[in-house]
Amino acid sequence: ITDQKDTIAQTKPSKLVFSYGVNDMGLDIGGNEKDGYRKIYEAQIDALLENDPDAQVFVCSIIDVTPQAKERSPRWDKAADFNEQIRQMCEDRGWTYVDNDRLGTDLSHYQEDGVHFTSDFTWEWARNIAKTIWETVYGNK
Repeated sequence: ITDQKDTIAQTKPSKLVFSYGVNDMGLDIGGNEKDGYRKIYEAQIDALLENDPDAQVFVCSIIDVTPQAKERSPRWDKAADFNEQIRQMCEDRGWTYVDNDRLGTDLSHYQEDGVHFTSDFTWEWARNIAKTIWETVYGNK
């Protein structure tokens, strides 16, 4: 996230959208520390907000992996925990939580590894993010 710090400082976008997590589960970011993932994620977002404090923040939930991927590695079984940490972080900070949970129910959206998505699915994912931004900014019009 902080690789974009200079770009954010120069452009000062009015909205920042974050969508991280699947690889973070695989890498065990936050470890077993209580709210460890949230602490790391929040610090990364705060580092960007230092240069753009008025930006409106949108944080996407993690779309769960398939049951087969969870069987291969227990690290993939953290989506619910990570999403609760993200949801609470957003609530505490006044950021918008983008709920993508329902998007993971159609297994045809996944590549063979059960973790990554097909390119066609990204449009559905993007529409869900855009819908949340629209409704947050303009209401349900």
